[in-house]
Amino acid sequence: MTAALASEGLSVSFGSLHAVSGVDLVLPAGARHALIGPNGAGKTTFVSLLTGALAPDRGRVRLHGEDITRASVPARVKRGLGRTFQVTSLFPEMTAFEAVALALAERDGLTWRCLRPLARRGRRDEAAEILGRLGALPQAGRPLGTLAYGQQRVMEIALALAGRPRVLLLDEPAAGVPAGESTRLFEVLETLPADLALLFIEHDMHLVRRFARTVTVMAGGAVLAEGSPAEVAADPAVREAYLGRRRA
Repeated sequence: MTAALASEGLSVSFGSLHAVSGVDLVLPAGARHALIGPNGAGKTTFVSLLTGALAPDRGRVRLHGEDITRASVPARVKRGLGRTFQVTSLFPEMTAFEAVALALAERDGLTWRCLRPLARRGRRDEAAEILGRLGALPQAGRPLGTLAYGQQRVMEIALALAGRPRVLLLDEPAAGVPAGESTRLFEVLETLPADLALLFIEHDMHLVRRFARTVTVMAGGAVLAEGSPAEVAADPAVREAYLGRRRA
């Protein structure tokens, strides 16, 4: 079966620094795959190579079997590769509902102003469906900049889903989310479509253990280990490089 997303020997250097070195990763459809590692391990750089924000020195990126290594970021998005962005940096004064409806219009190559009333209504309905699926309708009428941090992260996921991705990349979805809001974030992640391949960078090991089926550990720009959360947690090399000896 063709992988939803795959990297083959992906590498990039900045001067003498080998930021990502020969990384192979395969995400099947429906994957729930965590990418972990200590600070400076190369995780964010690797994801930037997948999205096209950075160009690799060597290696390939394939999306559903298609080589997208040299494709632009917008071209990858159109092919079904999505990622989240901080909503407050993009639309702080826009309501959650307006932001999702606008994202839906842009997905179809249109501007909101140019849409006819019937088309606008259709996108409003779709925006409501996305927000409802994530349990975010109560916040739909509030400006994004006024939402609690955990709610903002949910809206970031809603905007990403507006692009109808087949693969979604999340960069630390629980970062900065208070403990009291993290449970809600777990619930949102569990509502994502079953066939959506998900790769997420995360330091919150509770989220990783609860949500990920497969974990890849990076260190020094390379893959150190891969397996189930339990297998990775028991790996001596991982405990040394990432988890330390807290459980020793």
